[in-house]
Amino acid sequence: MTVDQDEFPAGCSVEWDLSDKSIEFIEGGVSSFKLNEVLQPCETVHKKSHDKLATVPFLDWELRYGDYDSSSVCKRVAVSLRSERSEDDDKYWIHFYHDSWLFGKWDCTEWSPQFTHVIECLELKVKESETWSDLLRANDENDGQEPQAKKNKRKRRKVVARDKTTYKYKDVKLHPLVMLLDSSGNWMIKIQLSLFHTADAGNHFGAETNRLLSEVFIKEEPRRFLSDSPVTAGTIVKEFNSSLVNYTKHILKGNTTFTTPSVLDVELMPFQLESVDWMLRKEGFYDEPFEKFTTTEQLEHFLNEHVSYGYVYMPINRCFWNKITGYVLPIDSAWDIYDEWVADTSNRRRAKGLIAEEMGLGKTIEILSLITSNVRDLSNESSTFISSINDKKIKRVKTNLIVCPSSILEQWIDEIDTHLNRDVLDLKVYHYPGLKKMKQQYGDESSEKLAERLAEYDVVMCSYQDMSAEVHYAEFVKTQRPSRDSTRKYDYSSPLSIVEFFRIILDEVQLLGFSTANASRCANLIHRVHTWGVSGTPVQWRLDIQNILTYLQFHPFQDIDVAEILHRADRYKVIVNDPDINTDSGPTAQFYAEASVGGYRGSKMDFAEVIGIFHKFNLAIRHSKQSVQHQINIPKQISYLMPVELNPIEQDNYVNLWDSFLRVSGYDSSGNGVGNLELHELSRWLDWLRMTCCHASMSTHSYHNSGVQKWRDTDELKDMDAILNSMKEKVLERIYGLQRDNYTIQIQLGQVKMEIENDPEAAGQIFQKVIADISRDLKDIYNIENMFDLGQVTSEKWSQKDTTNIRLLFHTVHQAFFFLATSYYQLGSKKLDDVDASNGAIGAVEDAPKKKTHSSKNSEPTQYSDIYSKDELSQINKFQDLEKKNYETAEKLRRELLSDRITDVDAKINEVREWFKNSDRKAVLDSIEPSKGTFGSVLAQVYVYQKIAKLLQLMDAQSKQFNSLSKDLEELSYEPIVKQYESVEEAEKSEEYGKSVEAQDKIFSTLDILERILKNRDDVVARETDLDAFELDSAVADVDSKFHEDLLKTTIFVNGDSYKMLLNHAENDMTLKRALSSSKHAQHNIHDFINCYEMEITRITKENQEMRAALKKFNDIYNAKTNYYSYLQRISDSLTPLSEQSAAAEKQIISKVTSGTDYDQNCKLLNNLRSRVRYLDALAQLKDSIANGENITCAICYSDIYTGSILKCGHYFCVSCVTHWFDKNTSCPMCKDRTSSSEVYHFKFREEEQLEEDNSDATNGMTHEDTESAQNGDGAKAVKEPGTTIPAEDNETVITRKYRKFPALKKVSSMTLGNSWGGKVDQVLKLILYIKEQHLQTEPHKRSPQIVIYSLHPEFLNILCGLLASYNVRYARPTRGAQFTKEVNVFRRDPECTCLFLTSNYQTTGLTLINARHLMILDPILEISTELQAISRIHRIGQKHETYVWNFMVRNTVEESIMKYKAVLDGKRIQRKKELQATTNEAALQQAEQELDEQFSLANLYNGSGGKKLIWHCLFENCQ
Repeated sequence: MTVDQDEFPAGCSVEWDLSDKSIEFIEGGVSSFKLNEVLQPCETVHKKSHDKLATVPFLDWELRYGDYDSSSVCKRVAVSLRSERSEDDDKYWIHFYHDSWLFGKWDCTEWSPQFTHVIECLELKVKESETWSDLLRANDENDGQEPQAKKNKRKRRKVVARDKTTYKYKDVKLHPLVMLLDSSGNWMIKIQLSLFHTADAGNHFGAETNRLLSEVFIKEEPRRFLSDSPVTAGTIVKEFNSSLVNYTKHILKGNTTFTTPSVLDVELMPFQLESVDWMLRKEGFYDEPFEKFTTTEQLEHFLNEHVSYGYVYMPINRCFWNKITGYVLPIDSAWDIYDEWVADTSNRRRAKGLIAEEMGLGKTIEILSLITSNVRDLSNESSTFISSINDKKIKRVKTNLIVCPSSILEQWIDEIDTHLNRDVLDLKVYHYPGLKKMKQQYGDESSEKLAERLAEYDVVMCSYQDMSAEVHYAEFVKTQRPSRDSTRKYDYSSPLSIVEFFRIILDEVQLLGFSTANASRCANLIHRVHTWGVSGTPVQWRLDIQNILTYLQFHPFQDIDVAEILHRADRYKVIVNDPDINTDSGPTAQFYAEASVGGYRGSKMDFAEVIGIFHKFNLAIRHSKQSVQHQINIPKQISYLMPVELNPIEQDNYVNLWDSFLRVSGYDSSGNGVGNLELHELSRWLDWLRMTCCHASMSTHSYHNSGVQKWRDTDELKDMDAILNSMKEKVLERIYGLQRDNYTIQIQLGQVKMEIENDPEAAGQIFQKVIADISRDLKDIYNIENMFDLGQVTSEKWSQKDTTNIRLLFHTVHQAFFFLATSYYQLGSKKLDDVDASNGAIGAVEDAPKKKTHSSKNSEPTQYSDIYSKDELSQINKFQDLEKKNYETAEKLRRELLSDRITDVDAKINEVREWFKNSDRKAVLDSIEPSKGTFGSVLAQVYVYQKIAKLLQLMDAQSKQFNSLSKDLEELSYEPIVKQYESVEEAEKSEEYGKSVEAQDKIFSTLDILERILKNRDDVVARETDLDAFELDSAVADVDSKFHEDLLKTTIFVNGDSYKMLLNHAENDMTLKRALSSSKHAQHNIHDFINCYEMEITRITKENQEMRAALKKFNDIYNAKTNYYSYLQRISDSLTPLSEQSAAAEKQIISKVTSGTDYDQNCKLLNNLRSRVRYLDALAQLKDSIANGENITCAICYSDIYTGSILKCGHYFCVSCVTHWFDKNTSCPMCKDRTSSSEVYHFKFREEEQLEEDNSDATNGMTHEDTESAQNGDGAKAVKEPGTTIPAEDNETVITRKYRKFPALKKVSSMTLGNSWGGKVDQVLKLILYIKEQHLQTEPHKRSPQIVIYSLHPEFLNILCGLLASYNVRYARPTRGAQFTKEVNVFRRDPECTCLFLTSNYQTTGLTLINARHLMILDPILEISTELQAISRIHRIGQKHETYVWNFMVRNTVEESIMKYKAVLDGKRIQRKKELQATTNEAALQQAEQELDEQFSLANLYNGSGGKKLIWHCLFENCQ
């Protein structure tokens, strides 16, 4: 059926009866019209492109009115159909037209889904036909009017562009659209459509065509195992997991006869036996009878499962259409494919599937049972075969390949050793390290030999990392190798790619990645009989489903062409023909809501269908812990809350950061306000605040000035004293910065007074004050009295921050001296200059030609004394002296500021000179000899040799050019930077400066050209492809100087054949070989020739590396000089008059200094910061009292201070007391020192004691039922909604509805450590030591306690690691890579290794750590799936002891907000679940529970549109 069919198959038409009730005729209907039987019916315009395509019919509809009798047809007329949606009654009408006349309409609202796209297609096809006819008619008319001479000259007829809508449905052929009338006046409209396609190939049908075919042939299948809710991108993970659980319950009934293999020393649970039995059945282990398919439905199922998913049967043409690939497959061809598949009996025994058991249910044991139960029998198979993928010779082996993350690879090997009875079966296991390492291990054997070694093992283990690195070796094929006569032999085939494994098993299959990822590409190239994926969390986002189907080799999901199926699966939209149609309400709206489902290129396809693939083709099973709870016996797990108090130093640090956040966020302390930060900014702030909760040394960001630099694992850990000093240092740094800002504002104010207000005297006073203040700062802070000796500011004496501040103060005071001198010029020399200027103007007038009719007296020049008195002139002279003195001072300071940079330049020049001298190196290239040895004498006439020689000659010329430029570079670089000016004119200075800048440009340009030459030389000798021509125009466009441009134009660049290419050609050139063989020289052979000339590659490559090292030295000189000139320019810019600045900059400066707002704000902040310094100083003095838990007392109310204030005089008070005091007073209540409110610093000394703390021991009597009640959220009805108030409950009460409070919390907190490292650090250390101590006291005979510790922040874990060592607590700290496995194994195997530190964002999956009974979560985990993964590391099958989870939370911080919000959501979920239990059956309840878990999940809010809402709750929930 792949040829044109003018006749549609009989009996395939679909009849639609049009009743009198549903049809309305216009003016009597058809009988009242004069029918035009000559009018040609509309049909698809035939084009030449259609000749190459086949057609098959796909729609044959008959719209019948009355008792139409086909045997008495008397008329056959053309008609057209159009659709309309009525706005009044929301009805869908089809209008019938004949010759543009409307003769009736049919109400087909009931069948509108079937007709919508068909009528749209008819309308567009009719429009296309009419448009084409109009175009041809118009061109014919133009031809008739055009002169014959012009016709002869015209080469091509121009056709007006067609309407884009007429290109729709280009794959659809419309047959003549006609109405047939019988003798009784009844009629029938015939609608026939065919499909243009390429036979036996994929077709890229348009989206409209695919949508039309979908509506005609795809039937809605009932949703099984899925919920009734729509599956969206946000719910696909939940639906995938829950549907697999439901499907597994349906197909695994517990009636398996399979028993635990005798080789295992563990007894499988019933659900595990079911899973293994399911896998064995898919692998054909039971040799069940095979029944051949006989029906079309069975054939369609076969095509979708084993050929390519997406096939749909089209009965009208007996073909299958693939809605994804567009393939049109005749049914006869489909049966041929099926028969061929059945003939190969091995196809029936190729299993593929996904084991998606929930975490901790023993997936590893299930896989071991499968491997040991079904072993490959090679006796009935040939030992090798030729691959259809890459023509490689493939060896069949019994081996199973297991690929897993490197972090759990050793765990797999341990599990095999632990659970395997070696007396029954000695399972040989090999860890495959990659091709290179295996070659080293076995003496560089060939890939075939290595494959034979793999065949000796039962199991080969490989990590994803090694598989990813193996991809290029797996893709290597023989055609990539050199020619047969090549002198370079190698075999890069991966042994993994030349064997057929019995099974390939991917653990944590979701880590495989996209089909284009290296690991996925390699996995697809590995031959296997059975394909299995294993994961407790196989789908974490929608594209994971496609990745799994790709790995399972479920076509067409591994094709790149359809790689975005799941990207587009929720974008299928019904296209409405009338854009003004109303779809907001009524039955029409309901239809469009139902029709707006997912799709791919217009075809109907949604997320539910993609998930359904796993059910329909039996591809996956999943047991949940809940569904097999009655079978597993895991001891209970208790989750404790561990509240942490920050000490006063940390409190100050955290509050300072929190206040910074409030200032920039737009929120107040309760979370009220509009909020002006985007989601990513809020998220960043939340991260900073969370890090600060861990340790004060971890807080650093662009807004926050906490005083602490971010801690690195190479740093020495600071105790609280060191943290306090760092905080004080940072506050002082901020104070110094604000002081400098104010000095700059004052200088700008002086400029305004001097230049704008013409008041140089007031300006001078301002500049003098700035100079005096800076001089005082230098003396008081740094004990510097001589500001003209910057040499005393050394790194040995001052810190880097102090050195920077001193130099910035020198820079500022230089400005002040310069502008002070300028103000004296305004007061003195300028007045005399004005007189001189006036005299000069008069002289210019007198020198001008005089008119003959006038006569005048020569004017005498004005004397200074004519204008100014003697006293005034004396005052002017004083100002001139002050002007000179201050300009000289400014110049002296300028030289002092620049002196260190000049010294740096000189030192760098001397360093480079010494480097070249001591290393005996020169920045020149060796010459290149085109003819090597005696080869030139016999090969001079060989063409390929001539090309090689010519290339080497060109490279030699390039080397000479390089050497010349290198010499110029050396001279320019060694040139001293400036002369020392004492009494020379400014013009000479400017001229010398200009020459220096020009020299800098030449250095830069020369360095660039030399590097380009070296890059070109690298390409010439290294590339194996043609060299592109140098793009001169593009390069010239990117440079800024004429010198640079000229160098580019004259530089030699090699292009065309590369050196390696020419050698490869020479190696296979028969003329060259014959010339060598006829030579009398013994060494003249192709091998010696290639080796001789290949040595030039090594030499040039090494030489280029040496030249780059030399150029780097010259570049260092260039950078040192650039540093000098940049600073010189900065000094010059700082002295620019306001009049020479841009208008906007001048206006901004004037506005800023005249308003005084910035200056006043800085002063207030300075006062506050100085008070904070006093508070930090006080904390240093009170550290012993703080350590002993003592408090400080308010001098007004004599109560303990929790939240207090410190004045600039150093006295403390409660915030409320001092606030009330300053309502009426302006001095300190104690010493009466005058103080303003801006000079008060508020602090939080410690948290107020909580009432429940006194009764914490009451939890000792909590029963098991009470514990479970707390864990399960009983009483959640009392949990308050955000924004409401429940005075009887505080935050911790709400939190302990989800987490149990540890009864011995006071005992842990009262332990002493000898030093304090921070609230959370101390509490973690105390708990670890407490657990060890309790073990020694109560269970000394049992295994030492082991603890898994999770944190989001690796830096925090590094801090803890450093401290544990000092307390003789052994730990393992795995990082990524091979070190990870080693450290985890140490923790598993050594009971004295107490702690294992892991990061919660990427180390929560796969690990089995049942040797540990304790798990600490040091910072709240937002994602529920990540938290469950972490907890499941110790709470899983095989755990024989009660386990404990310790949830750390810093009180009154964002951590408390997060924990409270999690408890609130959990309480809501449980309360809602209780409400449903009374009204819902078990199946519906389970579905509802799954939806509730998703609804009240932090992760769901974070991934969806509620991300900003989530972060708001995480920030402010504890404030509600």
